[in-house]
Amino acid sequence: MEKFRNNRDFTEYPDYEEYKALPFGVWTDYVYNGQELPIGSESEGFIPSSELNLRLKLDFENFDDELGGFTEENIKDFFENNKAAYFEYLKTCNAQIDPYLHFACFQVQKKVEKLLQIDYLKPTNEAERNRMYSKDKIPKLSEMVGKTMCGERAVLAKYILQKMGIDCSYVGAFVIFDDYGNETEHHSFVVIRYKKTSPNFEIKDGSEFEAQAVLQETENSEEIEQEFSTYIFDITRPHENGAPSIYETEQGFDYELLSSAENKDVIVKAKEVLGGNIEKFGIVDPYANR
Repeated sequence: MEKFRNNRDFTEYPDYEEYKALPFGVWTDYVYNGQELPIGSESEGFIPSSELNLRLKLDFENFDDELGGFTEENIKDFFENNKAAYFEYLKTCNAQIDPYLHFACFQVQKKVEKLLQIDYLKPTNEAERNRMYSKDKIPKLSEMVGKTMCGERAVLAKYILQKMGIDCSYVGAFVIFDDYGNETEHHSFVVIRYKKTSPNFEIKDGSEFEAQAVLQETENSEEIEQEFSTYIFDITRPHENGAPSIYETEQGFDYELLSSAENKDVIVKAKEVLGGNIEKFGIVDPYANR
């Protein structure tokens, strides 16, 4: 699989590939100031093709002054001070997710909405947003404030979560909105890898909950469940009450899985941790007769 690279020196981050191509998409495990991220294809509208020739320059430095407090230590302290009420909120929703992870994503949701001036009552004009991009023009993220859609929002969310020490990746791929694969949409979101909770997980209260990985029990001691779950943080589509939409995938959702989609669709079902609704995420051929 081809690995995208621009002409910047990447030696400062030797343990990371800058970004990796997917069939009709892109995956990146690390984002940084000055990076130029593939965002779509001019020749095919905003459905990515094998040549992702539209890019976004990530000028995070223009947001860092307002992100100084978004550190792992500060967010965990904030959580500790508010966890009793937050546990009660998640308990009423029967949420199957580590409370701290959900809390952290909620803070990121609100911060991205503020920084990018997102107004859900006045949706982004897609044509105006698309005019910011061309093969010859690479807009800065800060220039997109007030004109963002999923790509810009997801990459800023990825950056903030990364600052907080949460293992996550930015992904541009597809979402399927019906059981037959007829309604597909290219979409950007964040994939989070986090400790697994057991199927009997129950939120009690702050004094009883232990923030540690809990493995599912199996009858066969040789059968070991994965220690981590993968969650899709769909920052562009929050709940009506403002809570983040977070989906737990029914199987591991990673680059290796999606990169196998060159000759086939790769679709993974995911369940939203609050509402319980099921959606499908993955890689499909947008030009195929479905």
